[in-house]
Amino acid sequence: MAIYGYTPFDRYVTTGFALAACIFLGIIAAIVIFIVFMPAKNESRYNGFLLWAHRALNFRTMFSLSLLKFLYLLTVCSITLYGLYMLFVSFLSGIVIIIIGNLVTRISYELLIIIFSIHDNVSRINTNTSFMRGASQNTQPAGSVQVSDGPQQYIQPQPNQQKQSEQQKSDSLPQDGIPGKENGEGQQDSENNQ
Repeated sequence: MAIYGYTPFDRYVTTGFALAACIFLGIIAAIVIFIVFMPAKNESRYNGFLLWAHRALNFRTMFSLSLLKFLYLLTVCSITLYGLYMLFVSFLSGIVIIIIGNLVTRISYELLIIIFSIHDNVSRINTNTSFMRGASQNTQPAGSVQVSDGPQQYIQPQPNQQKQSEQQKSDSLPQDGIPGKENGEGQQDSENNQ
């Protein structure tokens, strides 16, 4: 039935055109933002909100962890309240919902948070190793050869230097091999125990 000259089909056609126009404009906006705003070289130009937006769009700032924590609290509170309601309907069902529901929720959110923790730890390791790599390039131990096999550089000790460092380690240990005891003390203790 057509009211005022429109049929139900017209509404779907109009919505379809609107959706197509939004997708087309979204693609254009994404290309412009990607080319103008996203490059890493532009990060030094921004401060405040623009810096936060730049880091968020480049996935340097992760706010999914905070969202997961909020969703966890929301889920636990909802399950607990529903379990309390079910205590009055069926006591056993209420207890099962409160205990099992919260336990399953906790385990599932912990598994999700582990993924983000791995990302944070890998990011810290990357930051620390890049800092150490920069420091090691400035100072080079005597008797070492700098080897380069691609983008990463490392210092490879010469064979004579390895033997010297092993000899120094063995010289610093007492004869009985127990650190903290002087030569002969370990033998006296073993004689007293016999």
